[in-house]
Amino acid sequence: MKPAYLSLAVFSLLLFISCKKELSKQNQFIKSFKADFDLAAVASFQMNDGNYLIAGFDQLNIQSGQLLKLDASGEMIWEKPLTPLIKIIWSAFPVPSSGFVTFGIHDYDSHAMYMCLYDNNGNLLSTDSIVTGAANYDKTPYNMMLLTNGNYVMAGGLSLSPSYGVRILSPTFQVLTSHSYIPPAGMRLTYCKAMCELPDASIGIAATVSVSNGDRKNLFLVKTDLDGNFITSNFIEDTIHSETANVIAPHNGGILAITGKMTGFSFGGDVASSSNDGIAVNYYGSYNDYGRLISGTINLDQFTTDAQLTSAREIHDYPNNGMMNSIRTTNDGGYILCGTVNQQSTYLVESDTKIYLLKLNADLNEQWSKIIYTTYPSYGVDAMQTSDGGYLVTGFHKTLGKRFEAMVIKTDASGNFN
Repeated sequence: MKPAYLSLAVFSLLLFISCKKELSKQNQFIKSFKADFDLAAVASFQMNDGNYLIAGFDQLNIQSGQLLKLDASGEMIWEKPLTPLIKIIWSAFPVPSSGFVTFGIHDYDSHAMYMCLYDNNGNLLSTDSIVTGAANYDKTPYNMMLLTNGNYVMAGGLSLSPSYGVRILSPTFQVLTSHSYIPPAGMRLTYCKAMCELPDASIGIAATVSVSNGDRKNLFLVKTDLDGNFITSNFIEDTIHSETANVIAPHNGGILAITGKMTGFSFGGDVASSSNDGIAVNYYGSYNDYGRLISGTINLDQFTTDAQLTSAREIHDYPNNGMMNSIRTTNDGGYILCGTVNQQSTYLVESDTKIYLLKLNADLNEQWSKIIYTTYPSYGVDAMQTSDGGYLVTGFHKTLGKRFEAMVIKTDASGNFN
């Protein structure tokens, strides 16, 4: 009888393993979401009800953006249009006590920026605005985030201004303080995309400044307190290369900046300083050239708590040029980064861009990286760890019909999805 019992036990074990493997496969997927317009994802996050929200925008800036709420299996719970006030969305982020905020503008000719608060069901709770003295076409996309004290910080500038401004807003979006920060003499702000709150109750902001008549772009790192008051700054000059900060995050009491780097500065042949090791890209709908970021060599730059550069390292395990769009901490104390790679150095050749994931441990050592080989050219927006240890990746792709569609991909803990 022992052999029979043994066979039954082995069969049961194999059945268990088979079922577990099939369950794992079922928990990995790739899905796209169509709209009546070119829908590109700009932000994603997990809500406090455990579901996920994707905020998208019309690449042609004709329609209002779209909000998509998904469950953990990538199934649509609802989709709703953004309020018509925000036709061009710059960012969206969760507000744990309320729902989420969308931030953007109605059009490029007006002077107002809008902040809209929604509940978890996509119902509009409030709308507030800030009116500035310049038309929106003169602004590089502003950045905005929620602080742990309940206030908000907004940062950005004008394409021809030497400085950029920081506003601290109350929980009801009233301006509490306003500050301006000026880079070294003769330099001009171009973009202010990277921003984070630091453990010592301060804000880190990495802006890009234009030097040498626009032939180079270098980093200008500023640290303020939670009221926007200046603490310290550092200009990272490189006389050969351009470098733009795409995202930053706290690391070991200091700041980790994920940047894109290339020789000179190139719009892909549109200017004299054309480069073979990078290109200025406009994946996220900036109206003017000053809002472009570098797709080139991906770099990890570490700064101390007083904004001093301590080390810089290049990442090379991807084809052609690349850039990162998001960084999030993971359960093991490390980081997951999401971006786009395989960008050509000229617009004369169509790029078969792909979503790229990079996993770092707590010491910033590379644990693994993945290129997600989608059918169409795709762009990585964000990746966040899920309760099973895997990752929910958002992005968008451009189909053969030249239509943009938002995407969501569920991977396992190693970034695999099939």
